[in-house]
Amino acid sequence: MKNAFKASFRFALAVWTLLLVGGVLLAFLWAAYFLVRQQKDELLNTQIKAFANSLPANPSGRGGVLRLEQSREWIFGSMAVHLQILNPAGELIFQSPDWPDNIPSLPEPIVGLMRAESISSSESQRGRGPSSGHGRAFTTEGKWFFESFAGDLHRWRLGRLLTSEGEYRILTSLATLDADMRALLNRLLTFFTFAMLILLVGSWLIAARALRPLRNIAQAAEKIVQGSFSERIIPAEKAPEIDRIIVLLNQMLDRLEGSYRQALRFSADASHELKTPLTLMQNSLYAHLELIPGKSAEAVFCAEMLEHLSRLKRVSKGLLLLAKVDAGQLLKRIESFDLVELCRELCEDAEVLIADAQTEAKFSVEMPESMQIDSDPVLMRTIIFNLLANAVCYGERPLNIRVHLTETDGSIFLSIANKAAPIPEAEQILLFERFYRGSNRHATVESDDTGSGLGLAIARELARSLRGDVYLCEAGNGWVRFEFRLEKSNQCAG
Repeated sequence: MKNAFKASFRFALAVWTLLLVGGVLLAFLWAAYFLVRQQKDELLNTQIKAFANSLPANPSGRGGVLRLEQSREWIFGSMAVHLQILNPAGELIFQSPDWPDNIPSLPEPIVGLMRAESISSSESQRGRGPSSGHGRAFTTEGKWFFESFAGDLHRWRLGRLLTSEGEYRILTSLATLDADMRALLNRLLTFFTFAMLILLVGSWLIAARALRPLRNIAQAAEKIVQGSFSERIIPAEKAPEIDRIIVLLNQMLDRLEGSYRQALRFSADASHELKTPLTLMQNSLYAHLELIPGKSAEAVFCAEMLEHLSRLKRVSKGLLLLAKVDAGQLLKRIESFDLVELCRELCEDAEVLIADAQTEAKFSVEMPESMQIDSDPVLMRTIIFNLLANAVCYGERPLNIRVHLTETDGSIFLSIANKAAPIPEAEQILLFERFYRGSNRHATVESDDTGSGLGLAIARELARSLRGDVYLCEAGNGWVRFEFRLEKSNQCAG
C-alpha cells in the first residue's frame, strides 16, 4: 500500500489538524501580544500619572530640580522623561532642560478646558499648580489625555493633564518599550515556528494512528482479492466506532467465505463425479458403434451423442481446472523451456484446426529465433492454444491470423490478432465471463476448452496464476487482438 505524500486522506487529515491547532495557537499568541502591549501602555500611563503627582511646587528651583530627577529615577528608571508646564493662557512657564528638539509639533493647548468650571473629568488627580508658592502643595482636579506619535528615531508617549492651574505635559520615549515588544514578538514567532514543526510531525503521526484501522481493512481486502479468503480484519480496540464496522465486515466475510467454499466444492465435486460416468458412456458408445453399420441412423445418432459427451467432458475438465485456480490449489511445475518453440508448435496445431474448419487461411508469425523462460509449460500451452483456438473460431472467413511475440523491459508480450467484425462494447466486458460465447462464432473447434465458453476465462485465470494477464487490446478497424503479458521476473512466483 503506497503512502504517497500527495493529497491522500491521511495528508488532508494532518493538514486540517495542523491548520486548526495552528490557527488557535496563532490567535492565542496574537492576543497575548496585544494584552502585554495594552498592559505596558497602561503601566506607562500610570507611571506618568504618578510622576505628575510627585512634581514639586517649583520645578525650576534648586530643590525642585533635584526632587524632579529623583521622582523620574524612582518611577521610570533609565527611561527618558521630559516635562513642560503651561499656564492657563497656554504660555510656557517651565520646560525640562533636556527637552528634545527632534520631535513633531505638539498639540495646541486647550485653553478653554483650563478653567476649573469647564473641566469634566472621570477621574481625580493630585497636582501641584504652577502658581503655588514654594514648598506649598495644593489639590486640583484635572483631566488626562494620552497619545503616541512617531519621532525621527523612535516613538513618543505624551501625557497631558489639564487643570484650572494650567497644563502639564509629560513626554516619555517609547524606544525601550518598543524594543521590548519587538523582542517579545520575535520570541513568540520563534515559539510559533517550532510549535508548528512539532504540530506538523504530531498531526502526521496522529493521522497515521487514527487511520490504522482503515489500513488494516485495506490490507485485509488486498489479501482477500489475491485469494486469501480466510483473511480477517484486525479489531480496532481503541476505536469503538470503527471496531463495530470491522466486526460486521468480518461477519460478512465469514458468510462470503462459506458460500465461496461451498461453490468451489460443488464445482470441483460435480466435475469430478461427472468424469467417470461420462467416460463410461463415451466408451460404451464407441463399442456400440463398432457393432452397427457405419451409415445407419443409429450410427449417426451415436456420433451425435459422442460429440455432446465430448463437449460435456471439456466443460467438466474446464470447471475442475477453474475450481483449482480459484481455490489456490493449482499445482505449477516450473521448468526452463523455449517459448518460441512452444508457440511454433501450437501454431501448427492451430493450422490443423483451420483445416478442420474447412476454410482458407493466412497465418503470419513474427517471433525471435529463441526465447528461454522459466515457467509451467503445460499452463503456458493451455493459455496460448486457447487464444489461437479463439482466433480460429471467431475469425472472419477467410481467416487472417497474426501472431507476434516480443520481450520488452523484462516483460513478455504475445499478441494474437484475427480479422473480424468489430465487437460491440456491451460484449467486450463479457468476453472473459465463464460460459459466454460471442455472437460471431463461425465454427466448432474440437479442443479442450473452446466451444464451451470457457476458453478465454481459463486463459486469463491461468495467466494470472503465473503473475501475468490476458486482455483485449483491439476490437475495431476490422481486427480483434488479444495480448498475453507475462513478467519474466515473476514467472516462478505463485
